Amino acid sequence: MGKGSRNEFHEARDHDGEISSALLQASDMHAELEDESPAERRECLDTAQWSSVGLRYVVNGSLYLVWFAISTAVILNVKFLVSSKGHFPYPLAVTACVNGLMALHAFVVSKMPGVRVDEVTASQFRYCIIPISLVTALEIGGTNYALKLLSVSFAQMVKAGGPFSVMIFALFFKLEKFSCVLLFSLVTICGGLAIASWGQIDFQWTGFIVAFVAVFMGGLRWALTQLLLQGMFESYHHL
Repeated sequence: MGKGSRNEFHEARDHDGEISSALLQASDMHAELEDESPAERRECLDTAQWSSVGLRYVVNGSLYLVWFAISTAVILNVKFLVSSKGHFPYPLAVTACVNGLMALHAFVVSKMPGVRVDEVTASQFRYCIIPISLVTALEIGGTNYALKLLSVSFAQMVKAGGPFSVMIFALFFKLEKFSCVLLFSLVTICGGLAIASWGQIDFQWTGFIVAFVAVFMGGLRWALTQLLLQGMFESYHHL
């Protein structure tokens, strides 16, 4: 028997041994579960389930905190760039750079091994991808331009009306059903926005209107994205 054959034989034997050991461990665990009472088994399952849920909450909460920190840093950075201190009063150029980097990042990720990219049909591209791209550009561009005219705090107050625009387009595209609770939520958001805007120092109608339009573009973007993900865009070709 050659050296290569002996090595293959030893590797196969070791592999068989690992499989046998795993089977024995599984058999022992199964026997332990059978020995336990139903109440103990339920307790073990509940403990494992709660551990899994707790871990998921921790991971999601950490991701939310990271997203919040990055989002806040981006807003403050854009405000600094387009202000007199940043000496770069070109908010739409900032938008073009951001969208260009996002497109480059998406292209690089799509070419990585193991990444599955679904084929986009001409109909999807025409009726959903292009509209989503346009409203996204309008949303980001309008937000950046509004930061040039408004303070960061007031711009974020206006942006807080985002759920209102999302719900309007969700109702329009029949992604959500109208309810009194939904109406109360929208009225609360609008009322809070009006109270926050009342007596605002250095209030500018141009900046407010641009920010408000950007908020509505954001709601339309989320609704169109939901239609694309759910494959419902074919029902709205006439739009």
